[in-house]
Amino acid sequence: MTYSFKLFEHWGLLSIEHRGKFQGAETDEAAVSILGDMPLPQRRNVRRIGVDLRNVDFATLQDTDGARVRRSERLLQQLLQLTNEDYAEHLKGMNLIGWIDPSAPVQKILDERMIRVERNIKFGSTGVCTTKEEYLRLLNLPPDFDLSE
Repeated sequence: MTYSFKLFEHWGLLSIEHRGKFQGAETDEAAVSILGDMPLPQRRNVRRIGVDLRNVDFATLQDTDGARVRRSERLLQQLLQLTNEDYAEHLKGMNLIGWIDPSAPVQKILDERMIRVERNIKFGSTGVCTTKEEYLRLLNLPPDFDLSE
């Protein structure tokens, strides 16, 4: 698993960039690892998760089923230390957006991965896009937002 991340605390944004091979539940594993290292208030402040997949050159559909998504959501609930009712409300306010390269050889697989996740996830907003403008819009960020900070 090769990824890097940036936390834009003021915006409640966790930005994860994957590179190279993308196998299994790598975004989930990265998010759980990153969030697990944060203090609880900082974890609960993350309401946007942006996943940059533009530099992925290999991907599979492994771990895209509903059971995996539900397992990941249970792990997130434990990390956030919320009751079932509070957690359901918290998820409604979260965004999960993937950004892919439309010309990448693995574009169709990445699209299908996101579609499968979207079918099972209870986040308020999910989606996949192919441009920076769309990525920022779907994450409810200003159009001039600097992702390189």
